[in-house]
Amino acid sequence: MQTIKTLASFFIRSFAVEDIYAHCGLTQTNAINIFIQQSINMEGMPLLVTKNSKDAIREQAIGILMAELRKGELSASNSEDWIPEKEILAKFGVDA
Repeated sequence: MQTIKTLASFFIRSFAVEDIYAHCGLTQTNAINIFIQQSINMEGMPLLVTKNSKDAIREQAIGILMAELRKGELSASNSEDWIPEKEILAKFGVDA
């Protein structure tokens, strides 16, 4: 009976994972291959593994974004260097 429960649990998780990757346009095999390639590229785990991975990744992303925003602010030496927000939004197809 335990074998059946374990097998059922495996298939349920497998289908859930396939749905997650399908939303990204990937198969489970594609996702595993990407993970392996990223592990090689980074010479380690390509993601943070903690009890609070979601929060840790969010905080890391916010830190990176804030650093990039700061670099952008510092790169404009005068007001003529700035690009209007509406122009940027239009360039990237974002509705204001």
